[in-house]
Order: sequence, then C-alpha cells, then structure tokens
Amino acid sequence: MSALYGELAQYWPIISPVNAYEDEGRFIAGILKAGKAHEILEFGCGGGHLSYHLRDDFTMTLTDISPEMVDMSRRRNPMCDNKVADMFKANLGRDFDAVLIHDAADYILDTDQMDAAFRTARKHLRPGGMLLVVPDHLADYWQPSVMTGGSGDVHYEARYCEREGGIRIDFTVTVGDRVIEESHDIGLFPQYVWVDRLRAAGFAEVDELDASETGWGERVAFVAHAPA
Repeated sequence: MSALYGELAQYWPIISPVNAYEDEGRFIAGILKAGKAHEILEFGCGGGHLSYHLRDDFTMTLTDISPEMVDMSRRRNPMCDNKVADMFKANLGRDFDAVLIHDAADYILDTDQMDAAFRTARKHLRPGGMLLVVPDHLADYWQPSVMTGGSGDVHYEARYCEREGGIRIDFTVTVGDRVIEESHDIGLFPQYVWVDRLRAAGFAEVDELDASETGWGERVAFVAHAPA
C-alpha cells in the first residue's frame, strides 16, 4: 500500500478537502435519486469525502482496499457501514440498489481489471439495479496537468504525465520538514471502451451523461443497469 493511502491517510482532509467534492456529490445524488436508489455500495471510498455529501440522502456501505482510508471514512461518516474490500473481488454477501465507482476508477489499469470490477459490481446489484461509474479521466479529453493543495505544514502536488497505456501521477507531499515522493500508474481509456466493457459484463442498458458540471473539466458518467 502506498504512503499516500497508508501512513499519510490522516492528512487526507488537508490534501483533498471534503468541500471539494460538493459539486460531484450533488451531481451523483441527482443520478441516484432519478434511479430511485436508496441503498448504495461505494467501491473505493477513500477518506469518505464524496460520501459525506451523499450520506444524508442514502443508506451507504463504503469500502476501500486501504484500512487506513477506511478508518478515516469511518471517522467522517460514522453512520455509514465502512468496510475494507477490494472492488476486483469483494463479496459482501448482500445486494444493493446501486453501486458507485468514482475515484477508484483511476486504478483500473486494463480491460481485465475493468471486467473484474464490473462483475463484482453486478453481483452486488439487485435486479434492475444501477452501476454508476464516474472516471476522472477519459482518453478522449485528457491532457497533462498539475494539481496542488494543502495548508499549514502539509502541502501536496500531483503531476499527471502520459505513460504507455495510461497516466503516471508523480506525487510530492510535504509534511513539515519531511518530503514524501511516490508515483502511481493509473488507467486511461477512451469513452467507448467503458461502454463496451459494461455491455460485455451483461448490463442491459448503458447511458453516457455529461459530468463536466462537477468542476473537473470534460468528464462522462456511465450509468448501467443490471437486467431486471
């Protein structure tokens, strides 16, 4: 597990503030409400900052592969069911009205992993249930960029660079006099690949929604429905 999602998890509220997710929360809540979803499973909840903007309207089960991030989510959202689970192979033993994959979509590196995530989602959905996938990046629109943040003694920089088959993020986190550097490889797929693999996973209907109102540039949300 990386330092960013492990020993540095305690700084997540400074690195990625909860209010930065407000517009995304409003957008995602609108889709879930339109689909009449009540019980939601989120894969890759991180520190629970998106879920903070959803928890009052839905009954939420929040999962992440990092125990440290789940602990941060549990502190942020104690009324939710917070669990350590892997979106590629989780089996929670129950089903939901909707499954949400948001920031965790970054860590889908190839179509085999995409298929695994979609299979895992589908087995947790009730008949007719919704899978909502909101990737941060699409190959159709992506450009290299730099993001910065932080306050006080904690500062954060992420440089998004092209690599063969995807994106490499070079992180630098400064905590007081300490500097932590690490690189993450994340996926990058054209819009049509997400649609093709959702259909291949057996979802009966796939809608593509403009998600640019979330404030992070040109994005697309994929809404897929399991067979009724």
